[in-house]
Formats: sequence, C-alpha cells, structure tokens
Amino acid sequence: MEFKDLVQKLCKQPGMWVSEPYFMSVCAYLRGYDDAREGGPLAGFREWLIVKVNEGNNLGWERLVQNIIFRDELSQASLKAQGEEESLLKLASLLDEYLVFRSVTGLTKVYYDYAQWLLKKQWYSGPLGAKQNQAG
Repeated sequence: MEFKDLVQKLCKQPGMWVSEPYFMSVCAYLRGYDDAREGGPLAGFREWLIVKVNEGNNLGWERLVQNIIFRDELSQASLKAQGEEESLLKLASLLDEYLVFRSVTGLTKVYYDYAQWLLKKQWYSGPLGAKQNQAG
C-alpha cells in the first residue's frame, strides 16, 4: 500500500488503525510508521510545514499541523470543538499536498526552500550561515 493511501484510510477510519481515534493517536501512528521506515515517508514534511506557515522551527510536525488547523487557538479544547474527524481530514489534506509537492519538485527542493527560509532569519547561526559568510 502506498503511504498516501495509508494516510487517507487512517484519517478517514482511524478506529480501524488506532485504539483511540483521535488526532494525536493518528499522529503517533504516522510517526511510528515513519520511524519504522527510517524517516522516508515523512522526510521533509516538518521543514515544508515551517516554510508554509513561516514559523515554528522549534516545533514538531504534529504541532505545526495543529497551528495550521487552528491558527490562533491551540488547546485540546479547540481540538475537541473543531472535531476530531475534521482535524484528521485536514491532516490528510496537508499530507497529500506535501506528498504531491515532494513528488513533483523532489525532496531536495523541500530542503532547499527550508535552507533559504533559515538564512533569512536573524536568529539563525547554524552551518548554512557560516558557509554563506565564507563565500561572501
């Protein structure tokens, strides 16, 4: 089964895959699946989300997805109010959008965009910035 098919099935019928059909349970399942596959299926997803929302470099992809879904309110209460089903459908939609982007442009483009995003941040002092200063 293709990963995107798994995501669609998991998000549409989470009770068939996880014991508690909640957003965080589905995220935990996806993280475990990704870890078992040594980071292949979700490679670059976090970085793509960071560029998409232009923030959140200190967050995991699960929280970044919540930021996109809820924008302002980030609490479990808002997750319940929004509805687990709707949240899971939005998660599936974001993952599908990412997987299409990655298949069309390649994983290198995902990391290139993220590197460009990092270099624009004043707080960034990592190795990309050092290499850029050496070249200049």
